[in-house]
Amino acid sequence: ADDNDTAGVTITPLQTKTETSETGDSLNYQLKLNSQPIAPVNVYVGANKPGEAKISSQPPSSDNPNPELADYLALEFTPENWNTFQKFTVVGVDDRIDDGGEDNKIPYKLLTTVESQDLKYHKLKVESIDLTNIDDDLGGVNINLRGDAGKLEEGTTNVFTVTLKSQPTDEVNVTVIPGDDQIVLNGQQPKRRVVAVDDGLVEYDHQSQVSFKVESEKDPVYNNSEIIPEPLKVNIRDNDLPTAKVVPGWTASELEGKPSGFMVYLSHNAPSREGDNGIKVNYEIIG
Repeated sequence: ADDNDTAGVTITPLQTKTETSETGDSLNYQLKLNSQPIAPVNVYVGANKPGEAKISSQPPSSDNPNPELADYLALEFTPENWNTFQKFTVVGVDDRIDDGGEDNKIPYKLLTTVESQDLKYHKLKVESIDLTNIDDDLGGVNINLRGDAGKLEEGTTNVFTVTLKSQPTDEVNVTVIPGDDQIVLNGQQPKRRVVAVDDGLVEYDHQSQVSFKVESEKDPVYNNSEIIPEPLKVNIRDNDLPTAKVVPGWTASELEGKPSGFMVYLSHNAPSREGDNGIKVNYEIIG
């Protein structure tokens, strides 16, 4: 080899983008030496965050959609093939974790290290390449209610499940809190039961709710008030109705043309909330 040749490594991208993704987007590169070595040279390429990207010797294809991936890939160059490009692929790692990052974009670097008996190449410094992996996981809490949108008759039960939208990096506690004494919560996570209390009181149809509290000591995604789900509305149909008492009124008179009348008294006030139509009393005159 010519001693005036400068040792170096050339890495050429085969696309203009610099983003991998958890949904399958990958990046292709080719690499060669800049000068002929006097001994074999091993070039290792890998991501500084192997949880975000892995390396493959070949890109995913229709024939091989899932090529073998590794934290790093070793490319060997000899005095004979030093200027022949060798290709490799950087593949985004699909995990279930919300990795955070602005706009769900996680920065990482493609690192290159060199080993050789040729001292010009051994531990040669190669500039890192800045890349980004796009995360497709969003932290949050799923509340799934079985049945008719939280409608319960007093004394009956409905079931809802509590699950996380992404894999946490530490323990997450989700506390369920009844809104008042109109409902009782029981069961264990992830399946919880909400029971409408049958209290024997005339309350007409009314509403309660289940609130949630999410806590994690070490997972910043789940130690965040923005991921707390909206309260679960529980519409309760009262099975207790007021009693009606009919009280005779004035007596009819054919001579004076006066009709007879009566009055209806309820044991409880009629419902007066917006949208209620009061209580309808049907009657029939016999005789």
